[in-house]
Amino acid sequence: MAKSLSEGENLEYWQQLIRPLVRKRFEEWADKGEPVSLFRGLSDLVMTTLVHLLMGSVFAEKHAKELVPVVRAYEYALQKPETKILPRWASKKGRLMDSVEKRMVELVGDEVTRRLEHPEQYKSNMDYMQHVLNAAGDEFQTGISQFNHR
Repeated sequence: MAKSLSEGENLEYWQQLIRPLVRKRFEEWADKGEPVSLFRGLSDLVMTTLVHLLMGSVFAEKHAKELVPVVRAYEYALQKPETKILPRWASKKGRLMDSVEKRMVELVGDEVTRRLEHPEQYKSNMDYMQHVLNAAGDEFQTGISQFNHR
């Protein structure tokens, strides 16, 4: 899968995808005329862009505003001593990490299920998730069939 990240066709597609996202964000900042936290602003932009690249624009447009702040909170919590030493249930930050992971599993699982139910509709998507699904092929179809019959 690492090869798919560096293939020229994918890089060209992703570059064309990212340009308008970056341009729009910078225009929003300029239009507000307010100071922008350079680190946080660029961090949010990078994370939003990654959601587009990894999961596709449809998913990103629907979920990026929810995911970017919680991923940032997760990353912050991950660095704290209490989340490294204590069981997660024993700290607020640990419980936050559990809830973020649960939400990610839910959202990504729903997206994978949606794509596997209509594979022809998505097989030409250029996002990383679709590359993974295409590479795995029938293995995922078998897994989803077994899951749906439970």
